[in-house]
Parts: sequence; C-alpha cells; structure tokens
Amino acid sequence: MIFFLQSLWKVLWIRVGLTVLCMLLAVALWLGWELSRSLASLMGERHALETCKNYIGSIDQFRNARIVVYDIAPEKEESISVVRHALGFASIPEDLLEDIKYGKPNAIPSSPLYREDTVIVLRSIDLLQFARFMQHLEQAKELGVCNSFQLNAKTPGDLDDTERWDVQLTLTRLTRSDKRPSVRR
Repeated sequence: MIFFLQSLWKVLWIRVGLTVLCMLLAVALWLGWELSRSLASLMGERHALETCKNYIGSIDQFRNARIVVYDIAPEKEESISVVRHALGFASIPEDLLEDIKYGKPNAIPSSPLYREDTVIVLRSIDLLQFARFMQHLEQAKELGVCNSFQLNAKTPGDLDDTERWDVQLTLTRLTRSDKRPSVRR
C-alpha cells in the first residue's frame, strides 16, 4: 500500500510538473508572439520616423534655399530669344508657340522686390518636348522659375497617335526695386 501511495504521489507530481511546464511553455509562446508583434510595430514606427525626418530635411532645404533675385528684367526681345532657344532645344516648331504674355511688375509688400510673371502658351506638343522645353528654361533662368503649369490633353491627330498637350506655364521672376524693372513694350 505504501508503494502504491508513493507511486501515486510520483504520478501526481509528474502531472503537476507537466502542467506547470505546459503553462510556462504557453506563456513563453504568448510572450514570443507579443514580442514579434511589438517588434513589427516598432519597425513600422521607425520607418515612419525616418520618413518624417526626410520630410523635415526637405522643408529645411526649401526654407534655407536662396531666392534668385535679378537686377534688371530682360527686354522683350531677350525673352523671345530665350523661348526660341528652348523651342529649338525641345524640337518644337515655332508655330506651336501660341502666345507669350508679360505681366506687369508687382511690388511685393514689405520687400524691396518686384514680382514679374511671364505666361507661355504652347499648343499640341508631346510630353517629351515639354520636358525638354522646361529643362532648357530651367537651365537658362533668364525668365525666372516655373511657378505653375497647366496641361490639357488634345485628341490624337490623324497622322500619328502621339498624345498631344496644350501647355500654359507661368514663369516667375523677382527683381530688385532699387533697379526699377523695365516695362516691356
């Protein structure tokens, strides 16, 4: 009988030990699962933090960027020459240049600067021509920087199926007020 009770105690302790071991294993698995979820969440947050840091760096670059200010405004002939060079660079026929509109110099409040806008309207050009035209204007800089542009899709022509676009772009140029901007004729 004592032998029976001793073996019963052994079996009972083994069962209790196995139960505790299973419970510890379940807790360890649960902790591992939670740890992996937390780690994945942490990696996502770290990526978001790096993205935010990049955005802040970009904002700081724009904030600290120098504004190009010109002493004098180019004459109308100079502007047309720059546009014609850009048209040639982009392989755009001159007859697709519909208009160049020159805005009046507008004083910028609380600043010694004037803002001048030049609007260029092109008809029926493809996107590669537009990109090359903008590239040349960006390199030339005489007319200022592109402030905005508008693309309107045209229907494809009969002879080719290239997508064509009507383009209106606004170039903005800043000039100093102590060097009165010339009024274009």
